[in-house]
Amino acid sequence: MTVAETRPRLAITGVGETAVGRLGARNSLEISACAAAAAITDAGLRACDIDGLFCSGSLVDGMFMYNARFANYLGIQPRYASM
Repeated sequence: MTVAETRPRLAITGVGETAVGRLGARNSLEISACAAAAAITDAGLRACDIDGLFCSGSLVDGMFMYNARFANYLGIQPRYASM
């Protein structure tokens, strides 16, 4: 078996972004979810199709276990989430 055959497969299939600046009373989960929804739509997927989650967390809200909270907020159960 070659290295290429053992390497996990992944794909970034969509891109989403939100406005920048002062966004009112919206918290980081709401803002991140808007970007995620745009990326999911751009990819032609549904939230339930997502099986991996990579995000950097929030420097503003300081939430513990941000990735788990973000997955829960999106209503997804990824097989893998970054720390």
